[in-house]
Amino acid sequence: MKILLLTDVEKLGKKGEVVEVRDGYARNYLIPKGLAIQATPSVIKHFQDINRIKEEVKQKRIIKLQTIAEKINRLTYKASLKGGKEGYFGSITDEEIVEFLKSKGINIDKKQIELDEPIRTPGVYDIKIALGEGISGILKVWVVKKEEK
Repeated sequence: MKILLLTDVEKLGKKGEVVEVRDGYARNYLIPKGLAIQATPSVIKHFQDINRIKEEVKQKRIIKLQTIAEKINRLTYKASLKGGKEGYFGSITDEEIVEFLKSKGINIDKKQIELDEPIRTPGVYDIKIALGEGISGILKVWVVKKEEK
């Protein structure tokens, strides 16, 4: 019997594959457990249509994420830290970066910012922002010493 797998089945195949199995295995185990359905031409066509639509949605999402990444790559965030003789006070955190991007019309979650630890010294930093689907943008962060008056 030909069946369409609804989930990955060990030693049989992956989700979406049409495989040939014994009738009893299909009727008594795979189909009742919801792991597969009988592969009729209409079922196969329906599954292919669903996969095509999912792929189109994924491609649109990738295009949108690439646009956001390009926008992030063109931005520069300028921040300042108070400094004294013994060091600098405060830090630039991922929350500040999220707020900066939000002010520029880019809504991301702070978990998407790949910042190991807060920035505590002046300098130029390239901060990677993972957007998903393997796409990321690089935000240039310039940190300068704030002049005390």
